Amino acid sequence: MNRRINRTHFKNIYHIYQKKYEFRFCQLYEIPRVIEFIDQYWQKEHIFTKSKALLDWQHLDQKNNRYNFVMAIDKETDEIHGMIGFILSSLYDDSILHPIRWGVIWKVREDIDIRGLGLSLKYYLEIYAPASYVGGVGLSKYSKKSIENLEKKLES
Repeated sequence: MNRRINRTHFKNIYHIYQKKYEFRFCQLYEIPRVIEFIDQYWQKEHIFTKSKALLDWQHLDQKNNRYNFVMAIDKETDEIHGMIGFILSSLYDDSILHPIRWGVIWKVREDIDIRGLGLSLKYYLEIYAPASYVGGVGLSKYSKKSIENLEKKLES
């Protein structure tokens, strides 16, 4: 997808969800919650639940003092209702000024019936972790549908 999400479009969508959710990058102390979310809602026994070393290698961003996951946190319950992970090519090479961003683990809990929450996570990621190119390996049914919906919104 070559089109960029502009900040105005993002703000029009985001203000609807920010009443109920806090969108933020995963702070270092929050990674146990992400691991639990992955195990419970993404894939039981996922490699990240077994190997923190691999999780750190792929997602620990020491430069920004965070893990490269965007979370939607319910303001009332403090639970993660959705998240999207990403890998920046600049994580492995500081000389990369315009990184490629690879999307991974894009999930909203199935017991949460908030239409558009996954798309809001994607918007947040596009605005606050910009990249010169965006790619993905492996496409779940959920993310494929979300990407198709995003493209339709950008075309209108």
